[in-house]
Amino acid sequence: MVMEDENIESVAAAGGFPAPNGDLMEEVCREFRELGVSVPGEIICSWSLSNLVGRSEMENVVKLLDSIRSLVHERKVRMLRKMSRIPQVAVKTFDNYDMDRLSPSNKEVIRHLESLDFIRLGENVVFVGDQGTGKTHIAQAIGNKCCDMGMSVRYFKMEEISSKLRDLVGKGANTKLFSDLSNVQCLIIDEVGYCTSLGPDESALLFQILDRRYESGKRTTVFTSNKMPSDWRDLFSDSDLAKCVLDRIMDRCIAIEIRGSSYRGAGRRSFKLSCNNIPVITGVK
Repeated sequence: MVMEDENIESVAAAGGFPAPNGDLMEEVCREFRELGVSVPGEIICSWSLSNLVGRSEMENVVKLLDSIRSLVHERKVRMLRKMSRIPQVAVKTFDNYDMDRLSPSNKEVIRHLESLDFIRLGENVVFVGDQGTGKTHIAQAIGNKCCDMGMSVRYFKMEEISSKLRDLVGKGANTKLFSDLSNVQCLIIDEVGYCTSLGPDESALLFQILDRRYESGKRTTVFTSNKMPSDWRDLFSDSDLAKCVLDRIMDRCIAIEIRGSSYRGAGRRSFKLSCNNIPVITGVK
């Protein structure tokens, strides 16, 4: 529940929060509101006056509520990241993405993605490009940023999606997994193209999921692939169904092509060993 603004306004209409703690009382109300607790402004006023709460005491109340809110947020982010299935061993973020190799205009694209404005608009994102160019890094960075902002995320490799769709055959839409894939705010499907072709039933289920996401107008799906979307048709058993799926993916979409040399191997350490000389072993009888 969220505290109604008219409660605060009613206090203000009666002369506002009493001095000298009026500004701090407003902060207390905002802190409670951020915690999702409904506390009318007049309650804060009454408590402050009846207990003769001084300014330093009110400041401590604000600090306490702020600490509680930070702790609640941190726990929520940890839970969202765990549920997202994004690998967290080497966390991918926008801050640790190597921007030095990008042109100024390309950097602007990445900054736009970091803003998450496309999530609010329900736009999809399709990354296509060479291996090792950072497609997965950016996709996971998007997912982690969504978690930081309190949004629900699910991350799957395409091969995992394919396997789960096979498990869903016969169960259809009456499963939690189907509901999660259809309704999660940000669904990330990594490495499209690295899987066997879907059968008719699996293709139909994937279409239903993506169609529901498309029709909601408030769901974003992020794809990464080393193949152009026109080549994704091979994933589906039916060319007409493939066209319907691609139409929904690309209709409201940011398509990004990344080309260049691979980032992988940049931290490689090389050694040259010589085995020409036969070692002499001493001290052995």
